[in-house]
Amino acid sequence: MSDTEMAKEIVPIIKSLAQGTPSDQERVINSYFLPEASFIHNLCRVPSFNPRHVPFTDLTIGSRWFVLMIYRWYRILSPHIDLQVNSVVHDEKSDLLFLHIRQIFTFFFFPLYHADVSLITLLRLEQRPLSPQGGAAPPPEPATITTDNGSHDSYAAVAAVAGAEANGSTDLHDASLSTHYFIASQEDFYQPTDLLKFIAPFYGAPLYAVWQLFATLLSAVGALIFAPLWWTGKPGFRAKLGKKEA
Repeated sequence: MSDTEMAKEIVPIIKSLAQGTPSDQERVINSYFLPEASFIHNLCRVPSFNPRHVPFTDLTIGSRWFVLMIYRWYRILSPHIDLQVNSVVHDEKSDLLFLHIRQIFTFFFFPLYHADVSLITLLRLEQRPLSPQGGAAPPPEPATITTDNGSHDSYAAVAAVAGAEANGSTDLHDASLSTHYFIASQEDFYQPTDLLKFIAPFYGAPLYAVWQLFATLLSAVGALIFAPLWWTGKPGFRAKLGKKEA
């Protein structure tokens, strides 16, 4: 699938998560994220774990449920979010999807302040069969056969799984296909200046930008002052110096 085709598939998913209703968010999370999906953000983290039964209740909760809760809290904090996906790149060899996103985040308790930030989102994709409920089916467990040499996966089971993967498609929606791409993990990467717009409005990002300029000046001064040490440390320079002394 080309980057353009992948963009057509993934952009509506991202916008539903960031701008949709609670029911839209739940539908997208359950349809496109694996039950054990993980999530990493500069300010929070959800490790990957399979759904587990909560004692004394009828609830079964996995890491995907916590991802949904993060997106719901995200929408509560900012009821109105302007979001634009500027570019989408799909690394088919590694099954990685890179997105450059720009968003304007407005806190409900501080409506006069708008955090205009950019981020890179990395989605790790994984192919799974489609479950009857519409989401990802659990990972296949090949049948085993027992011989004098011990137990091992049957050839038929291994061949069936391999054939399903070979005939699968990268399409995220077509229910007639045998396997589909699902989101196994999401990582969001912010520049420190953009991150500070969330936790230190008004003054955080400008102060950090000043520090960055100061660090640049220190780098230039340090490079000039210690340049002789760098040149004398080069093997070629030491060899020439040895010839002159000889």
